[in-house]
Amino acid sequence: MTSAVIAGTQDGSGNIEEAGSEQSGPGDRAGGTPTTVSFERDIVPIFRDSCTMCHQPAMPMGALDLTPDAAYANLVSTPSMNSSMPRVTPGRPDLSYLHFKTSGQNAQVEGGGFGMPWGQALPPLQVDLIDRWIKQGAKDN
Repeated sequence: MTSAVIAGTQDGSGNIEEAGSEQSGPGDRAGGTPTTVSFERDIVPIFRDSCTMCHQPAMPMGALDLTPDAAYANLVSTPSMNSSMPRVTPGRPDLSYLHFKTSGQNAQVEGGGFGMPWGQALPPLQVDLIDRWIKQGAKDN
C-alpha cells in the first residue's frame, strides 16, 4: 500500500524543512532510495526545541534527561517510569512508550502523566519522524 508521507528535518529555528515525497513505506522514497532518519540530525533537534526545558539534568521530569549528550542512552531499551513498556524498543513503535507519549496516546497503554510535550502536542511531522526512527532500529546515527 502506497501512502503519502512527508519527511522533514528541523532547521536551527525549529521549523520543519520538507524533504520527502510519495513513499511506499517508512524510510523508502518512491524511487526505492532509502530515507534514513538520523538521531542526531532529525530527532535531537525535536528534543532540544520541545522537550529539554523540562527533561534536562537540573530538573529531569520523569527521571528523563533528553539533552543531546544523554537522550539516546536514556531512551533506547530503557524502562519507562510511567509504563511497563520500555521507552524505546528498536524497530517497534507499538512497543515503545515514547511513541504513545509523543502521540498523546499514553493513557491507552496505561501510562501515567500527560502526552508530551506538555501543553502543546508535537506537530504530526515530528511524531512521524520519531516513529520512523524507531521503526528503522532506533540507531544512534
